[in-house]
Amino acid sequence: MRLPGCGNLRYSRTVRWIDLRTGYRCNQQCRACDQGNRRETHGDAPFDVLEQALAAHAPSAAGVWLAGGEVSLRPDLPRLVERARTLGYRRIGVQTNGRVFAASGAAQTLRRAGLTDADVGLQGTAAVHDWSVQEKGAFVQAWAGARRLSEAGVRTRLSTVLTRAAVGEIPAITALAARAGLGQRWILARASPPLLPRLDLLRAPLVAAIERAWSERREVETIGVPLCILGAARAAAGDRLDLHRPTRVFPPGFEEEPSRSGYGAPCQGCSLRSACPGLSETYAAAWGWDEIGPVPVPSRVFLPVIAACDLGCAQCDARDAWPAWPTEPVRALRQRLLRAVGGGAREIVFAGASPWSHPSLPWVVRDAARLGCIVEVWGPIEPLEPTDPTLERLAGLRVVRFPLLDRDPSRRELVLARLRAALPACRFEAYEPGGTPPTLHGAEGPARIWGTCRRAAPAP
Repeated sequence: MRLPGCGNLRYSRTVRWIDLRTGYRCNQQCRACDQGNRRETHGDAPFDVLEQALAAHAPSAAGVWLAGGEVSLRPDLPRLVERARTLGYRRIGVQTNGRVFAASGAAQTLRRAGLTDADVGLQGTAAVHDWSVQEKGAFVQAWAGARRLSEAGVRTRLSTVLTRAAVGEIPAITALAARAGLGQRWILARASPPLLPRLDLLRAPLVAAIERAWSERREVETIGVPLCILGAARAAAGDRLDLHRPTRVFPPGFEEEPSRSGYGAPCQGCSLRSACPGLSETYAAAWGWDEIGPVPVPSRVFLPVIAACDLGCAQCDARDAWPAWPTEPVRALRQRLLRAVGGGAREIVFAGASPWSHPSLPWVVRDAARLGCIVEVWGPIEPLEPTDPTLERLAGLRVVRFPLLDRDPSRRELVLARLRAALPACRFEAYEPGGTPPTLHGAEGPARIWGTCRRAAPAP
């Protein structure tokens, strides 16, 4: 089961996701846990308090992550999931160590209640995972739980805290995820210095894992990793400051101390400074800033265009989410264009799942051409109207790349003929849908790119 690639993005005041803290009770003693002794002092939040929090955000939220502690220890979890569903949440996920779900029927029970997503912690292969959580046999249960959740129809990803011990396990964890068709999430530890991995040693295996996930069309994201460390794989960063991340919700009395990140001297002048999550104060205090370096703006920049898509293609595994997707305000898109050009970009590629669905794209393309840029647009052309008079404003467009979707080819040909007539100097390139072109992952825009109508991969 594959996850839609940008499930935590939004470009409006509407909250797309909330991250609801349900309490701190847990059945593990993870060495890299950053919640201190809250399991002893806080326990679990009452059901009615959580219900009130769910109800308060239901009018604006599309989904909710239920997090702990270990949320699966709550006997009322099925009831909580069902309540979230009745309140109108379309996506309901749990963050879990997976061990409870190893039991037969546990995953199916929550799936029937309305569970759609799961984030299962896996800190390495058997020996390293068991050492990391300080309990023998925990890996077998966690891995079985992840498989049972996936088999029950829950969108499942593996979540790994990147400690010094986990760095050497990155290829093995990736192989496990690939074999089961699971997404992945990599979180840089905020732990004591003996557990912190050096970024220089982390860089190569992490980037390789991200690129493999992209090639296999599996969801992958990082949390807490500076963008300069990721290189061209920085499009996988799920905590960019220009992303709209899930809103964290704490019941009264369960608030956490805010985690802090910082920026050192090497961050000054970096083109990614406004988007980078920075480096945790824990890491900077332990190892300094020598591994951090500024990233210049490249001459060729990919700008993602976020817009709703109502094509409803059968092969799209996000077709249920796209019609309700908020369209990015044109002012935000223009601001990103101006930042890119001001930083030295001379080639601009507008891309995304359905960039032509954005009603203001022709005007922004015209702006880019007037600024002296070579302009391309990648994405399905079906949303365009053959009689649309605004197509005349695209005179500066030089390349249009479009997928050969399997729906309504006659309409595509009409639109293509209209574009050819309106843009005699433009080059048109067709391609088979099937995933994000690798170069898109070097995007300087505010989002991960899952590209131009990716085709759902076959089950492993």
